[in-house]
Amino acid sequence: MEQNLHTQCSLGNLKSVMESITRNPSSINSSIQGWSPLLFACYHGREDIVAYLIQMKADLLIADSQGQTALLIAASSNNMAILSSVYDERIVNSEDSNGWTPLFHAVNVGFELGIHYLLQHKADINHRDKSGWTVLMLACSNGAQNIIHILLKYNPDKETVNEKKESAEDIIIKYSRRSSLVSLLQLQTPHSDALAKLLHELNLDKYYPVLKSQQIGLNEFSRMNEEDLKTAGITLLGPRRKMYLAICKLKGAEYKRD
Repeated sequence: MEQNLHTQCSLGNLKSVMESITRNPSSINSSIQGWSPLLFACYHGREDIVAYLIQMKADLLIADSQGQTALLIAASSNNMAILSSVYDERIVNSEDSNGWTPLFHAVNVGFELGIHYLLQHKADINHRDKSGWTVLMLACSNGAQNIIHILLKYNPDKETVNEKKESAEDIIIKYSRRSSLVSLLQLQTPHSDALAKLLHELNLDKYYPVLKSQQIGLNEFSRMNEEDLKTAGITLLGPRRKMYLAICKLKGAEYKRD
């Protein structure tokens, strides 16, 4: 039984693909449930067939019912050859049904080279999906330190909040609870949070998520005693004593001002 073009692209049979398109040139953009031959080739990682379809002018703008283009599928592939082949500036920020762009998909699978490539080719690092999430928030929820490092090089807006009013920092605390990631975000920018700055100066960054999750800012912190700190989760004597000494200094500065 003769295979259709879409199956040939999936299986990687370049010779059969070439013969099918020679017999019926219009089949190059034909659809099976919204998927063109190019989408099938991208999904299955068929580099040679993708290159041939592009050479034969396959339509890069075709999307399925979920909004998936060849570029979006390639962004999830970890294959730079395919990603660069199907790149088109017109769809670099196109959305799927969840509001995810190709960059979201590259971040989600940890496609580091693809992330660099897309950001260097006009991908919007501050694009928000249908829940208000950015790619930085996504990387933070995954606890993906290497990806966060990459994104921070392109100056994302770290203060943006999603529909639940959560920032990237809030998402780290909620999902991964890795204090090193909170510190990473803070060290890439001037401290907007006075408590974060103080804890960093004390080399106690890892306790910031503990306090932040309880809505403790510098004002609340400065009123705490050692028992309050222990109740808040600072259970080790050394760090607790270090914090309390800092609190005493803060109070001393307040008294001097008064």
